[in-house]
Amino acid sequence: MPFQPDLVVAKRNNATAAAFRTSAQSGDISSFFAATAETAGVIQSLTANGFQVGTNAATNTSASLYRWFAFKSGTNFSVGSYTGNGTSGLQVPAPFWSDLIWVKRSTAVAGAQLPSTLTGGNAQYFLNTANAAAMITGINASGFTVGTNTSTNTGGGVYRYAVWRVPPTGTLAVDIVDGVGSPVGSPSAGFSSLSTLFTCAETTATLGTSSQKIRISNMTANTNWTLSIGTTAGPTALWNNAGNSNHFDFNDMTGTTPGCSDGSDTDLFAGKLRVEPAASTLANQAGCTSSGILLGTNQDYDQGTVDSIPLIVASSANTECYWDITGIGLRQMVPPEQNSDSYTLGLTLTVTAQ
Repeated sequence: MPFQPDLVVAKRNNATAAAFRTSAQSGDISSFFAATAETAGVIQSLTANGFQVGTNAATNTSASLYRWFAFKSGTNFSVGSYTGNGTSGLQVPAPFWSDLIWVKRSTAVAGAQLPSTLTGGNAQYFLNTANAAAMITGINASGFTVGTNTSTNTGGGVYRYAVWRVPPTGTLAVDIVDGVGSPVGSPSAGFSSLSTLFTCAETTATLGTSSQKIRISNMTANTNWTLSIGTTAGPTALWNNAGNSNHFDFNDMTGTTPGCSDGSDTDLFAGKLRVEPAASTLANQAGCTSSGILLGTNQDYDQGTVDSIPLIVASSANTECYWDITGIGLRQMVPPEQNSDSYTLGLTLTVTAQ
C-alpha cells in the first residue's frame, strides 16, 4: 500500500465473516462485523506500507480470494476506542460532524452503524437485524453519543469505532443576525449622547445585542480563523456628521492626552476608539462547542499600528458550526469643544482563515 493505514477491512470470497482492525487496537488483535469476539491471527499489524495477516480463515486460507480496503486518518476520517459506562448519552469524541459511524464491542456482540441520513433515533446493526434504538443516538461537532444498548454502551465494555464525513464544501462567513438568525439589513450600534463640553469626554456603546448578534459560521474543513473589526474607510477614516462638515478622529493615540488632542497622525483631528471583546459573550450552535476559541484583547485603534482589532481567534475549533458574539464594549474619546451633532463611523467585520 502507498500509506500506513488506520483501518483495514478484509472479506473472504465465501461464507466467512468480514474482519477489521484499526490503529486504536494494540497487539495481535482484530475485530469482526459478526457477533464474534476480538481474536488474534487475523489482521496482525498495520505497517508503514500495508498490513500483515495471520492464519485465521477470515484473512488467510490457502487458495482463497480476499477483498480489502483501507483508510488513513485525516480531516475526513478517524478511529478510536472507548469504554462504556452504561449511561445513556455517553459522549464519544471525534474531530468532526460525522456522516458515517461504526461501533463494535470487543466481545461477541453485534456491531452497529449510523449514517447521517438515518434519522429518528434508531441505528443499524451489521447483522441482518432490524434497526434498533439506544445504540448510536446522536451526532455532534465533537463526536457522537451512544445509548444503553450493549452493542454500543455497557459499563466496562471496550468498543472500537471508525467515523467518516463528507468533506465540507461551504464557506467561512460573518454576518449580523437577529434573534431568530435572519440577517439584519442595516446593523448599527448607538453611543450614549454627550453635550458640548470644554473638556475631553468618553461615550460608550455595545456591539452585539440579542437582536443584532455577530454570527460567524464555518462550513469549511479549516479549523483556524480570526474575526476582526476595522473601519470601512480604512485608517484615515473620521467620525463625520450628515453634512460632512464636522469631524473627529477614532485612532489618534499620539496627542498629549491620547484622544483629547491632535497628535502626529495624518489629520488635524483628535479622538480615539477602544474596542473591548475580552468580556463579551460567545454562544455556540447546539451540538457544537466553543473549545479552541479565544476572545480578543481590549485595544485602542492607533493609526498605522493598530488598524484592525481581533475579536475572536479560533485554533482547532469545531467545523460545520456557527457562533454568536454579543456584548462587545466600545469606548470613544471625544475631544473638547466638539460641535454638537450626530456622527457616524462605518465599521467592517472580517473573518479570515489562518
